[in-house]
Amino acid sequence: MNKKLNGLFILLLVVGFAGCTPETTETLTTAGGSAEVVDPSIDASGKSQYRILAWNVELDGGADVHVISKQLKEFEDYDLIALMETTPEAFSVIKKSTKFKGAIAQSGRQIRLALLWNDEKFSIEEFEELDNLNDKKMNHRSPWVMKVKETATGEAFYMITVHLARNRAELRQRQAEGIRDWARSQSLPIVAIGDFNFDYVFADEKGNKAFELFQEDDVMQWVRPEKWIDTNWYDPESDGADDYPGSMLDFAFVAGSAKDWSPRCRVIVREGDFPDDKQTSDHRPIELLLTPKY
Repeated sequence: MNKKLNGLFILLLVVGFAGCTPETTETLTTAGGSAEVVDPSIDASGKSQYRILAWNVELDGGADVHVISKQLKEFEDYDLIALMETTPEAFSVIKKSTKFKGAIAQSGRQIRLALLWNDEKFSIEEFEELDNLNDKKMNHRSPWVMKVKETATGEAFYMITVHLARNRAELRQRQAEGIRDWARSQSLPIVAIGDFNFDYVFADEKGNKAFELFQEDDVMQWVRPEKWIDTNWYDPESDGADDYPGSMLDFAFVAGSAKDWSPRCRVIVREGDFPDDKQTSDHRPIELLLTPKY
């Protein structure tokens, strides 16, 4: 990847975020009954851990940015937070209540991807939007690649944040193939996370054609969630019933040597998150935990 961080297409902001702690990072009770707080950046074996969150926040008119900003404070322990469906205006509001660094992508017109990161643990060395996997008018979100470098070790990996086309199956399939083929040619570990719109249904354990294409040749390895939990709420009639239950649109994948990083994924359920309303997002966040082996 040869496109360096470009201020003309990336808005860098000083922002911050908050986090939901997984079971392995809460407290451990010793034999004597006392509790020990565990560093969330360290896994149970004592090794360094990368903690990534992805969330479609529906800030294109479907949620209140002030509510979402408050909810993001729950995720302060994550190292990287990938956001889908935000706008430049909404992201400006988010950054006022946060302290970590962030960037927002250019493509997608007003419905864009954004990233928050802990700059004490990571630096972002490069950004690149894979615009060849978009339409000519750039109406959709180009897959967004960033080279992430760990400060303590100097080791790096690629993270791809995605929000693939929803209502254009052919474009979504081309995007899926393009990301897969891009990943095939890279030497660094790779993480791909976000709203893939793969329409995976729990009952038959199948996704759409783009889901199948993305996993061809075993380039990309799906990190299956620990439990089958809906990641999205779909209620076009506003009758309080989910018309698409038992399904997933949000995924995490790894490629290259990241497959050996003991990846774990879960869907984060918060009290009152569904049914969706005009204040909250129609998606649940997903979490990816990695233990790098450099």
